[in-house]
Amino acid sequence: MAKKLKSLLNAECFHKPAFWLLLAVVLLGGGFRFYHLNWDFQHSFHPDERNILGQTSSIQAGDGYRVKFFAYGQLPVYLYRATGEVVSTPAFYWNLFRGHDDAAQDFYWLSLAILAGLALWFFPREKWHLPSFGVSAFLWVCVLFFKFSPVFSAWSNQLDGPGLKAVTFVLVGVASFGLSAAAAEVFGWEWTETPFYAAAGATFLLGALPAFLPEAIGRALAVLAFLILIAGLGLWWAWVSRWGRTVLALLSLWAALASLNHMGHQYTGYGECMLIGRWWAAVFSTATIGAVYLFVKRAYRNSLMALVAAASFAFAVVSIEQAHYCITESFITLMFVVIALFSYEISQKGSWKNYLLAGAAFGFAMAAKTSSLYYVFILVTAHLVLLSQKGAKEWEKERRKQGDQESLYAGLAGLLMAVVPVAFIGAGFKFRGVFQDLFGANPTEAKVIWAALFMAFSVLGLLFFAWGVKEFKVVRAQMPYWVKLAAAGGLAFLIFCLLSPWSLLDFQGFMGSQNYEWHVVSIADACYVLQFKDTLHYLFQLQNLMSVELWWPLGIAVVAGMAWVLVRFLRALAAPKAGNYLL
Repeated sequence: MAKKLKSLLNAECFHKPAFWLLLAVVLLGGGFRFYHLNWDFQHSFHPDERNILGQTSSIQAGDGYRVKFFAYGQLPVYLYRATGEVVSTPAFYWNLFRGHDDAAQDFYWLSLAILAGLALWFFPREKWHLPSFGVSAFLWVCVLFFKFSPVFSAWSNQLDGPGLKAVTFVLVGVASFGLSAAAAEVFGWEWTETPFYAAAGATFLLGALPAFLPEAIGRALAVLAFLILIAGLGLWWAWVSRWGRTVLALLSLWAALASLNHMGHQYTGYGECMLIGRWWAAVFSTATIGAVYLFVKRAYRNSLMALVAAASFAFAVVSIEQAHYCITESFITLMFVVIALFSYEISQKGSWKNYLLAGAAFGFAMAAKTSSLYYVFILVTAHLVLLSQKGAKEWEKERRKQGDQESLYAGLAGLLMAVVPVAFIGAGFKFRGVFQDLFGANPTEAKVIWAALFMAFSVLGLLFFAWGVKEFKVVRAQMPYWVKLAAAGGLAFLIFCLLSPWSLLDFQGFMGSQNYEWHVVSIADACYVLQFKDTLHYLFQLQNLMSVELWWPLGIAVVAGMAWVLVRFLRALAAPKAGNYLL
């Protein structure tokens, strides 16, 4: 331990002025964010804050922590409530100090700090450490099967009929094929042989056959498959990463402590959760300062530019203001920068690690606020940039390395080619309702704009399809990277399901709340968005960003920088490198 501390203190970064400047920016920017979080005396002026806190203080384990109304996602509600429960004094501490609330709380919080310190010392050891893996795996499995099994059962009780059959089939199939792939990797088997057929048989017997049996059987199999899937993913992460072991152990300890009976000081009420949520918002916003620095330095390889960017975010009025509400903006801003960072790494290397990390960040962002959906363009753009860096001859070399899997990739390439035009046409059609709402006073203008956009989307999709057919060998060679992108999307969807489950279990209610929010922003008749009514779309918001949220000096710099980046992007699209492929 002493040697590690000495080597850390002698690290090269501590001798660079950029490190100390960044540290000063983070500390000062963080100080602004944590200053006077209780500024409004618990009145909660922000409507989203009121919605979050109303659900945070009312959810119960007995009904699967059902969130009945929060329009965007359930992650903030669960995070604030779990934090409030874990810092509330357990009953046995209260009894130990015979009802002395302050002493029991102080001793419990000291115990929490010691426990967290021991976990951070023990679990992130060398890359492969059997004792720490064994402990983290044991904690993870115990928490899943003993603490969360009733919650998963409550979720499954919301399903019946075709929905239950479909979910059972999908969960059993994913768990079966995932386990077979893991077994083939560990034992060196050929996955397309016995493991594949075993997974197909298990999917039929345990996934398809229960559709003709009583619903209780399908419901039990769905819960079991879900538990096995989550447990398997966690164990794999703990196996390959020391940080996976650490995160799983800390999450398991958190879940165990939060589920204890509490007495004395409680932090699950409306006002307490408001302060907890604002504290988390300040943490996320402060972390974003460092994330901005890392991204800019990595992308532009310029420490001075990275410092300027980090300082600009640290002292921007709007980022400090948003950190003083327990809303989602600070968190999804952090996830935005994290996705951009890992997407940049994807564009350079295309490793499994960066795809999965970007997918995980995207899933977390979506579980907090569904407007994060457009972050997917960052990930997909990075993916396309990666593919565009090789020409036909290089992709031909990649194809030869695929060996026996070439036929599998050929089938996947055909499926991709079929999906592309349908996706473009479907996306273009969805814009019809958007333009109808945005241009409600001019329906003819809305139809004309939508028709032009729909035609452009349709033509673009058909062009991509025609190119894919013409260069099918190239697309087939690229399929391993498309598989990585699909895996990132699958991981994002799984995280979304875990952390925002009622968005799907109560899909009708979720869509109702989404439609309400769309009505608010498109019609602008709610009291808190009246300032947008009858203004020029986008231009009003842009002017407000420059004059109020960033102030003119930084606002003008930001908008000019955005324009500069867009011009460079369009110029690059107009002059692609000869011989390379965009798709």
